[in-house]
Amino acid sequence: MKRLVLLFIAFSLFLCANAQIRDSFFGCKVGVTTKKQVLINLRQLGYKCLYDKENECYYIENVSFVEKQWKSCQFEFYKDTLCLVGFGFQSDKEDVIDVYNQNIENVKTKYGKIEGKMISDNQNHKICYYDDGIVVLSIGYKIEDGNCAFLIYQSKKLMNQMNEDAYNPQIRN
Repeated sequence: MKRLVLLFIAFSLFLCANAQIRDSFFGCKVGVTTKKQVLINLRQLGYKCLYDKENECYYIENVSFVEKQWKSCQFEFYKDTLCLVGFGFQSDKEDVIDVYNQNIENVKTKYGKIEGKMISDNQNHKICYYDDGIVVLSIGYKIEDGNCAFLIYQSKKLMNQMNEDAYNPQIRN
């Protein structure tokens, strides 16, 4: 019995040591919370939630997150479930690059055991992503008209489901 208790304690400590990427925002969990509940939670927190018809997503403006004031935070859904939460910041080139670098350093500090992978690595467009098996966090910036830095949290399960559904002819038709 003692061994079982010690094994349980050791396993619990192991799980705590392996930090997972954040998956909850504004009282809503990526990959779990319904669209209706997201909209209710945002309203209860005093946010005015807007809908972007062109991008088919909901968003709120002027949001404070990870010690930074973001221009917007968008919410995307798949099959009525929150699948993506993205934060966007617009400014001049130097500020956008600084925000990107700060975000990369924050993630390395907080989730040191999760390796980042670069998708795009050029002077005007960088994207690095981190995957803990549950949430995929993308950090990047794009330098062009309206320079933008971003953080995007996505449910890996729903990303995989979207990809499967995209290639399933019965679902597409």
